[in-house]
Amino acid sequence: MDQKIGKLDYFYLLAPAWLALELTLWPGFRAGVFSSSAAGVAAFYAMEAAIGAAFYFRSKWAVPAALLENVVYLAAAVRFVVFTPLDIAASAETADLAAAGASYRAALPGILYSAFYCAFRLRRGIGSLKDQVAAIRAFLENRYNP
Repeated sequence: MDQKIGKLDYFYLLAPAWLALELTLWPGFRAGVFSSSAAGVAAFYAMEAAIGAAFYFRSKWAVPAALLENVVYLAAAVRFVVFTPLDIAASAETADLAAAGASYRAALPGILYSAFYCAFRLRRGIGSLKDQVAAIRAFLENRYNP
């Protein structure tokens, strides 16, 4: 418990606020890249809250978990931004284009904000990644080599 919580880590501590924002005012704010259902959104923010709890309790696994989550989120955000318009166009005959376009347009600012945050966090976190990998390796060596 000797390390401080970084400024970027407070983002995860606000997961309940992001969940409330997404369920009430801004559908698709961040979790829209994974799911639009309430259960999918709740699962996404449960994972975010778990990472926030890891930062709050200063777990050594918090930074690697956040970095992994950021990589997965960036991949999903790129997929959403690039392929969702193609999916909308491909289903033009069967889908309601106005509703699909409105949903995409509403979700895009939050997703771009989150992608920027994830990219910034990855850029800052890669420098300390070597230290985290060394700590994990030392932990595993101590655990399996008594």
